[in-house]
Amino acid sequence: MINNQARQEHGVALLIIVMLVAILSFIFAGYQFLATSSRSTLQQMNVRTEAENAARGGLTDTITWFRNQSKQPVGSYSNTSAYPYPDAAFAPLQSNGDTIDQSLGLVQEYPLRNNSNLYARYQVLQQANPATNPWNSHAVHDITASRLPPPYYNGQGLAWYIESAGYIYIKNSSTTAYNQWPNRVLANASVSVEIRRIALNTATSALTVDNPNNVTLTNNGRLAGGTTTYTLNNSGLAYTRTSSPPNGTVTGYTSGTSSWIHGNPAIQLTSSTATNFQTVFGLAQNDVKLMSDIVVNTNSPLPANYPSMALVYCQQSVTFDSTHPLRGGGLLIVQGDLNVSAGTDAFFDGVIYVQGGNVSISGPAEISGTVIVSGNGTVTLNGSGDVAEIVYDSRILNSVQQQVALYRENKATYYNFTGIH
Repeated sequence: MINNQARQEHGVALLIIVMLVAILSFIFAGYQFLATSSRSTLQQMNVRTEAENAARGGLTDTITWFRNQSKQPVGSYSNTSAYPYPDAAFAPLQSNGDTIDQSLGLVQEYPLRNNSNLYARYQVLQQANPATNPWNSHAVHDITASRLPPPYYNGQGLAWYIESAGYIYIKNSSTTAYNQWPNRVLANASVSVEIRRIALNTATSALTVDNPNNVTLTNNGRLAGGTTTYTLNNSGLAYTRTSSPPNGTVTGYTSGTSSWIHGNPAIQLTSSTATNFQTVFGLAQNDVKLMSDIVVNTNSPLPANYPSMALVYCQQSVTFDSTHPLRGGGLLIVQGDLNVSAGTDAFFDGVIYVQGGNVSISGPAEISGTVIVSGNGTVTLNGSGDVAEIVYDSRILNSVQQQVALYRENKATYYNFTGIH
């Protein structure tokens, strides 16, 4: 009886042990499954991110390609024999090192790891001639006509749509296409953006205003029509009001001690639209704001260090003082008043555009390039014991055009599409 009981207890113990082993095995298997699944998900996320990075690289290189072209803007209208359709001006060349496949467009690829067959690739398609090929909405195309009012048209190259496709693939053969066996695509992503070119249509003068009688120069306040000599063929002051006195006879501005306007002519009448935002920049205000490097408003104050060459858009009045000195360059747009405090050693290389406000610049201050004031606001230059001077400089304007005003991304038009194979 005891032996039977012992055997029964032994059997129960064995059964419990077997059940525990089974449970532990299930737990371990489940853990292994979860770990494998987690690793697989992480790997998918990694290759997806790499595909997005490759696609973004294609956008960056394409924008750089547009900016580097010697003929600006990049448009087919300037050479219709070489570019017979509006989108043809986007033509990367293998001979220039732009691309590895000019039959497709701008294409590059590179290994992701050393000694690995894992590759990243991007391709930005060139639009084929629509006279003999279907039009491809994913290829780069000129959108000037749909982004700018008449008389602008496609082919002028002022606005472009760019779409870049990025791929991560296993490269098992160098003689086979990236998406053909034995090569295998792991992930792909597409990103797109619109780029716009900012025009700089300014009068050849240090200061352009609507009403010259609102200009006051005191205590070494100066407007200079050139940099080498103050009698170059540019004016110190230009005005747009047709009701103002004829060219060269404006006397309404106030001139204080050692203050003057020099140029040839010193004062000139210019186009009635010379201070109009669309005329100056070739774009609507909201478009320029969306392409700005810095937007200043109640939520985003002025940076402590002004950039050396950038597009800064101020949606409100601004004051540059010792805490936020005006020392930099590029394009500065102000909707409201612009104040430059005395004793802050202000200097600026580029274009300053002020809309609907007054301008007060105290010395020492030197602005090289041009200043444009739209509306009936007042302009006061006061040297404050030093000099407050605006100097027209075409070389600086050319530099701003090349470094700041060329093709820029419209941030509101960025799109991202991703997939896993």
